Amino acid sequence: MKNLFIKQKVFKITDHYPVLDESGNAVYHVDQDFQLLGLSVVISDKDGKPVCKVDRKILSFLPVFYLSFHTGEEIVMKSRFTFLRQKIDIEPYELGIYIEGNIIDHKFAVYKGGRIIGRIDRELLVWGDTYHLEIIEEEYELLFVGMVIAIDHIIDARQSSGN
Repeated sequence: MKNLFIKQKVFKITDHYPVLDESGNAVYHVDQDFQLLGLSVVISDKDGKPVCKVDRKILSFLPVFYLSFHTGEEIVMKSRFTFLRQKIDIEPYELGIYIEGNIIDHKFAVYKGGRIIGRIDRELLVWGDTYHLEIIEEEYELLFVGMVIAIDHIIDARQSSGN
C-alpha cells in the first residue's frame, strides 16, 4: 500500500505543485497552465519527464476527462450523477475500474471488479485543496494521480456553479 499527498494552491489560474510520498519527497509534478476553455494538465515524474496528460472534453453534459499515459494507453473518465453520490466510470470497461464517492464530504473509493483498490479523500477546512491518496494496488499509482486531477476539477466546477 502507498500513500500520496497533494496540496494545491488556493488560486488556480495556473497551478504547479508536487505530489508527495509519506516522507515528503516529490514523486510527481503537476503543471496546469491557463486555458480559457477546458483543462489540460501535464503530470511529470520526479525527474521532470512527462508521464501523463489530463484533458477535459469541452462540450459534454457531464464531465468527461481523457488521461493519456506515456505508455500510449488512454483512459476515459465519465462522470455520472446520482443523488448525493458521485459515480465515475473508467473506460475501457474491460479494466473493471470505477469510482464512487460522497459529494458532501469528498471521499471517494476506487474499485476494480467490485473490490476496493484505493481511496481518495479531500481534506476539509484547510487552505487550498488537499488530497490524500491511499493506493492499495500500487500498479495504479499514476492512474490515481490523474483521477484526482479530474475529480478536483469536477468538485471545483460544481462549487462554482452553486450546486
